[in-house]
Amino acid sequence: MTRKILRDHVARIVASHEVPQFLPTSYCILMADTAAKTELEFPLIPKKGRLYAEDFKKAFLVKPIPRIPVSLVPLSDTRLSPPKLHYGWVLDEPFRLHEIAKEMGVEPRKRKPLTPEQEAQSKPTASMTDIWLREDTLKAIAKNLKLRGDVRIITVFNPDTKTAQFISVVDNYALREKGIANRDLRKLRDFFGFDGKPMWYLDYYRWTWDVDQFWDMT
Repeated sequence: MTRKILRDHVARIVASHEVPQFLPTSYCILMADTAAKTELEFPLIPKKGRLYAEDFKKAFLVKPIPRIPVSLVPLSDTRLSPPKLHYGWVLDEPFRLHEIAKEMGVEPRKRKPLTPEQEAQSKPTASMTDIWLREDTLKAIAKNLKLRGDVRIITVFNPDTKTAQFISVVDNYALREKGIANRDLRKLRDFFGFDGKPMWYLDYYRWTWDVDQFWDMT
């Protein structure tokens, strides 16, 4: 049943011409051929019924893919929402961005003074400060390299290490509107010293179809 849903989803994408049009040769082609057979398993195909804690473990086994199958491109007029995947590289050295921040003179954001009421309720954590610093560092890198597109730091599933920090240049939800310049990829690869080509990795939070509707931890 779930595979039939997937076939119908692909057919609708092709019929509605919502398959992203490949951009000029200065841009890389990110998608697999619509006619190509790609064997996918859960969580990259829908599961009938609710999701349980045991299902989550299967996300750790999802391997990176070089080109994204058309079935994982979301449609704009359907309630079916595929998992989110990101295109880019795993950042093997978690503290690399902190080192780059020091080298580039990127300072941690200053916290705004809190009212006594806010102070009593909550305050920004060290983890949020760290997230902001990494985001600001990536913006500084993009500006320094004169990249055409945005770059983000994301948490993804990685079979080798379970999870990983990831340099993302696009995700499947932005694929129809956002092109990736080959020169951007070359500059990022050279700057960080990445080995190999960028790949598609599964997002840690939006890891399966319609995850918000069917999740049950029992």
